[in-house]
Amino acid sequence: MSFSPDEMADLIVKLLTPGHEYLTGCDIIMDGGKYAMSVTKQME
Repeated sequence: MSFSPDEMADLIVKLLTPGHEYLTGCDIIMDGGKYAMSVTKQME
């Protein structure tokens, strides 16, 4: 899954707004939830 430059820019702008000063040293995975769905046990 690929993202448009506008979607990536939107994430960057959100991270630069006040309130994210202590967000350091983490990976931000933009994959539409695909990773979360692969590592989370789903309800049957």
